[in-house]
Amino acid sequence: MMTRILLVLALAAGAAQAQNATSPTPQKPAAPAASTPAPALIPAPTPAPVAPTDAVITIHGLCPEGQTPPSGTDTSSCTTVITKQQFDDIINAVAQPGQPVPREIYKNLGQRYADLLTLDDAAIKAGAENDPRFKIQMQLDRMQQLAGRYRYNLTEEYLKVSDDDLNAYYQKQLPSYEEVAFRRLFVPNTNPTPQSKDAKDTGNDQASFDQRAHSEADTMHERALKGDDLEQIEKDAYKDLAITSTPVKPDSATWRLAMFPPPLGQALWALNPGQFSDVESVPGGYAVFKVESKNTHPLSEAKDQITHDIAVQKLQDKMKSVTQAVKVDFNQDYFTAPAPPKAAPVPAPSSSPAPTPKSPK
Repeated sequence: MMTRILLVLALAAGAAQAQNATSPTPQKPAAPAASTPAPALIPAPTPAPVAPTDAVITIHGLCPEGQTPPSGTDTSSCTTVITKQQFDDIINAVAQPGQPVPREIYKNLGQRYADLLTLDDAAIKAGAENDPRFKIQMQLDRMQQLAGRYRYNLTEEYLKVSDDDLNAYYQKQLPSYEEVAFRRLFVPNTNPTPQSKDAKDTGNDQASFDQRAHSEADTMHERALKGDDLEQIEKDAYKDLAITSTPVKPDSATWRLAMFPPPLGQALWALNPGQFSDVESVPGGYAVFKVESKNTHPLSEAKDQITHDIAVQKLQDKMKSVTQAVKVDFNQDYFTAPAPPKAAPVPAPSSSPAPTPKSPK
């Protein structure tokens, strides 16, 4: 029955939600006092083995699909049995790629599946599957599931990357696997102090402040090249700009190439340890970077990420080639939303004097 597909879809939604949920961090138990002996750990009982044909869910009062109650209309004598193999197949079908369903939620999924089977039986008896809207929905669900399975199968194929392809991708994207430790001098290009009405006359308007901030950044760069203390350089720049807030200390921090826009990242990654960048425009102000160290992750550490990146790129290219192989035309008379109604024009005031009201007789 097509309604069975909806059961799998509903279970898939529940399983995906459980797989994506963040597991709570277990609290570390307090260490026992030195004089108190640690309690002995009692091993958890080992569950008895369950054969593939053993029943794991038994629903009393529900007839198996296609069967009628032995006593006519009374379903109390019916029993529906789900075996371990059947339920394992359902779990495998609804699991997200590369994410096994946690064992802890098996029973919840089992209860959900039993409820859905019961409601499915009631819906069939009520004739809900004959509703034309349901049939259309099933067609759409089938297309969606087939498209998802197509993408999943392609992903499984594309995740099989050869060693040669891994090495070629690694060499081509080598800067992306390099971490660089920077120290950064920074001044804001926006005046954090509230501006008065006469700010422009006193040179504290935004345009003037930006010019002064850029000039201070040039000074920071010159002093840094001379070997002055970076923290003191930044403090002096804030003082010259009359910024009362405390500057962020130019401590060393590790960055990846993807954290920077391409032009800036390429300029910074071309530097060697000990070198300073030029004054760079960054969000919120101006900065000077000093390279402290560089560390390149070996291929062995980057292998999983490279495999994922290659598979994603191949999948995107495949989806693009499939969807662009067809041309879609839309009837704009149908798909264009109607324009909102325009407000009626306000009549112009009359130029003739208003009539004088007559006095009552």
